[in-house]
Amino acid sequence: MNILKERLMEAIETKNATNNTMEDDITTYVWKGPKEMLNGQKFQDKIKLIDAADEQLIAFYDHCKSMLYSKDVLNPGRYVLIEKIQEDREKCNAELYIRYLEGIYKPEDNRSKKLRRFYLDDLNKYLSTHADQIPPERYKDVYISDIMDDVPMEFSRLTVDLVRNAAKSDLGTINRKPITLNFLVKLGVWFDQDEIKDLNEIDENTGKRRDRIDVVKERLGLKPTVRLKSNDRGLSYRELRSMVKLKNAKFENMTTEQLYVYREKVSYRLEDSCLAQAKMWEEKMAEIEKVAKSRGWSFEEE
Repeated sequence: MNILKERLMEAIETKNATNNTMEDDITTYVWKGPKEMLNGQKFQDKIKLIDAADEQLIAFYDHCKSMLYSKDVLNPGRYVLIEKIQEDREKCNAELYIRYLEGIYKPEDNRSKKLRRFYLDDLNKYLSTHADQIPPERYKDVYISDIMDDVPMEFSRLTVDLVRNAAKSDLGTINRKPITLNFLVKLGVWFDQDEIKDLNEIDENTGKRRDRIDVVKERLGLKPTVRLKSNDRGLSYRELRSMVKLKNAKFENMTTEQLYVYREKVSYRLEDSCLAQAKMWEEKMAEIEKVAKSRGWSFEEE
């Protein structure tokens, strides 16, 4: 997480340095309040930062910090949420590893299968025998590939602690909240050849082929007004369906497809979205700091 933040701050500093060469105009900085409904219409209050009182600048600054670092469970800051997304991605991977051992994920006829409870027994026996080398406090630091043979590359960086929890069905619940319908719709949908055939429906009234997007929305129970678009960088129909149907489930109760799609695609798109939002709040903090500096004080003194 620190690496991500450092890279983001470097990018912002580079941008600020470029802007400073053109003498930043602090009179252009604006603070936008929350969107509200007024007489049936959306309304958003705005104020130029140079017109805000010092107390308002402090309140705005604190709000920015909250949007970045808040540990509130319902409304976490962007950096906190990114950590949770990364954690959930690793948990999906750990559950997939157990299903790989059970022969559910990437089954192969010539590979032996092992139920998770039997694998857990074997793993615990190994750890007990080598307790002097790998005490419990090191479980979060040692990779499963360091102590087990034939671990596929995709699972090689899973820690012993995560694998044990997966084998115990003790990974907890995935954070479904950021995977909103709006987020999924913005990703768009793309169809492979099998899906094109499956979604090929004829309108009984006109005798013409129905628009596949309309068919998708109908099958997924989405409102006709939902603005789902075709996008070659989007999810496939099956992937979109798996995410739309995802609930606040325990990792062991998620389908294998849901685990895979979250690990491979959705988690990274969520992370990118959060980073973009974090950049926005970091830049707004920088603007507020410049306005405060023009008045002869800084937030470091607060």
